[in-house]
Amino acid sequence: MKKFVSKRLCAMLVLIAMLATFMCPFTVSAEGSFKVIFDGNGGLCVTESLMTKDDGTIDTLPAATRPGYIFGGWHIDPEEPSWVNDTYVFDENTTVFAHWTKMEKPTIKSPDKDITVTADLGKPLKFSIDVDFAEEITWFLNKNDGSDIIKIEDPFFTTVTIDKVTKDYEGYVYYCEIRNSVMADDEPSVLSPAFTIDVNGVNKDYSLPEPEPVENGLKDWVVILIIFGAVILLSVAGAFIVSKTDKLNKKKKK
Repeated sequence: MKKFVSKRLCAMLVLIAMLATFMCPFTVSAEGSFKVIFDGNGGLCVTESLMTKDDGTIDTLPAATRPGYIFGGWHIDPEEPSWVNDTYVFDENTTVFAHWTKMEKPTIKSPDKDITVTADLGKPLKFSIDVDFAEEITWFLNKNDGSDIIKIEDPFFTTVTIDKVTKDYEGYVYYCEIRNSVMADDEPSVLSPAFTIDVNGVNKDYSLPEPEPVENGLKDWVVILIIFGAVILLSVAGAFIVSKTDKLNKKKKK
C-alpha cells in the first residue's frame, strides 16, 4: 500500500512539474539560456518569445507593427529608455516592450532644395533623401530637354542607386513622391527636391530644337497673283465704263 501511495505521489509530482513547465512564462529551456518575451506594448509582434543562446544574446530581434506608429526597437522598461539590441546580454528570463513613435505626415529633412549630383562615366552613383515618417516612396525621372516623366519601378525607397553611369544619364532629373498611412487617399503626395545628374565630360546642351516657323500669311507669289488679277479686273472695268460713257455721249449728240 505504501509503495502504491509513494508511486502515486511521485506521479503527481511529475505531473505538477510538467504543468508548471508549460504554464510558467519564465522557464529556462537549457543551462545558460533564458526566455525573452516580446510585448507589443499596443502593437503586434508575431514572435511571442525567443530563447537566448548560451551567452545570453539573441542574434536577430523581431520587429513589431502598429497602425499609425513607427516601431523603434525594444525596451526593458516600457516607461524609460532602456534599449535592447542584438548584442544585449540577458542574464535572466525577461519581458521586453516595443517602443513606438506616433506617425505624422512625411517630413523631408534634406535636401531642402533642388541639387545637382556630379557623376563620372562608368562609375556607380548614389544619392538620397532624409525623410521622417515615410512608408511609400515612388521615384520618377525625366530630362532637362522636356522629355516625358517616367515612373521608376526599382524599389529605391530613400536612396537611388545607379550601378554604372553612362552618357545617357546626363541631364536626367530624379524626384520622388512620398506617402504614409496618416495621409488621406485624396491628399497630394509630398514631393522631394529634384536631383539633376551632371556627368563629367558629357555635352550639357539640354535645349529643345528650334521650332519651324509657322507661316501665318500668304506666300509672296499668291500675293502677286492677287494684285495682278486685281489690276486686270480694274482695267477691264475701266475700259467697260469708258466704252459705255462714249456710247451715251454719241447718242446725246444725235
